[in-house]
Amino acid sequence: MRRFVRLLAVAAWLFGVASLVPSSLGAQSSGAVLDAHGWWNKAQALPVQGDPTGLGVVTVPSVPAPATVPEDGLHVANDASGAAAIAAVRYRLDGRGGGTMTLHLAEGSTLTGAEEVVACPVVGGWEPAQNGRWDAKPGYDEAACIINGVATEAGDALTFDVPSTFASVLGDISFVIAPAPDSTTPFTLAFTKPADADFVVTTPVVATPSTPGAAPAYQPGAPAFTAPSASPSFDAPSTPTISSPPPGGGDEVAAPAPSLATSPAADIADDPSRTPQVLAVVLLAAIGAALWWLASQPQRAPRLLGSVGGPSAAEAPAMMVAATAKPRGVGRFARPRTARANPL
Repeated sequence: MRRFVRLLAVAAWLFGVASLVPSSLGAQSSGAVLDAHGWWNKAQALPVQGDPTGLGVVTVPSVPAPATVPEDGLHVANDASGAAAIAAVRYRLDGRGGGTMTLHLAEGSTLTGAEEVVACPVVGGWEPAQNGRWDAKPGYDEAACIINGVATEAGDALTFDVPSTFASVLGDISFVIAPAPDSTTPFTLAFTKPADADFVVTTPVVATPSTPGAAPAYQPGAPAFTAPSASPSFDAPSTPTISSPPPGGGDEVAAPAPSLATSPAADIADDPSRTPQVLAVVLLAAIGAALWWLASQPQRAPRLLGSVGGPSAAEAPAMMVAATAKPRGVGRFARPRTARANPL
């Protein structure tokens, strides 16, 4: 029993230490791991239907990749008709959230300032490929391509503020890197293979178009929506109506509503405090110490009851003294006393 209690105490300590190890390691890493990447070439079109060889085999033409694209890298290109090559990246995350993605230019590629590269959320699944066929490229909605790539000060990379809306319920984040949908400027850019550290998880943000009817542009920190400040008037509790604007044609003032990124619920979900975890570990350590102390205490032998238990501790000295004392009594009644006298 004592051994079992000690093992229980050791298990409580180990459980407390193990609960601290993952959080410490996670604080040192970016929280993202590269899961898949690839790029697809528009020149790799569908094969011609039929059998041009007459041998019952339809050959698929293969177009070599540009010389500037490194092995296992990425390629994004545009021509007068639109996108000529797109890329895709997928990262595994510890949880849902957005972050900053950095794509480093490969040797031989330079930015001229005319390139318009955007990040788009992926529609459906996709398999990684290098110089893949155009019909196998990931699906994406051009209207949702609102994350513009920004050149670094050194001009050797592009950065993208990827919102948390790009993340999936599976705990990963996947996006397409493509030319802007309305861009007709030809360009070609080659990038090196992304690394785990190229995606840095930040506070989740929500991407929303700036104004309806205009080209959407993502602005971090912008309010999610605006609402007019005109106060409603009510004729009856069940029939609300909106009051007319004041005479004189005054302009309506739009009051920005708080965005999802700054809502109290989001602040609570993203609270990095580890106070509850530390308290739980301290409590487990205290329980383990108490169990260890209990297991270290000496165990008392069981006490027997009745005649089985023998003389008590108080009677034992008296019996020893009586057995070694001189004979007591008068005349023929004198004899050594070996037991307690019978009560009268």
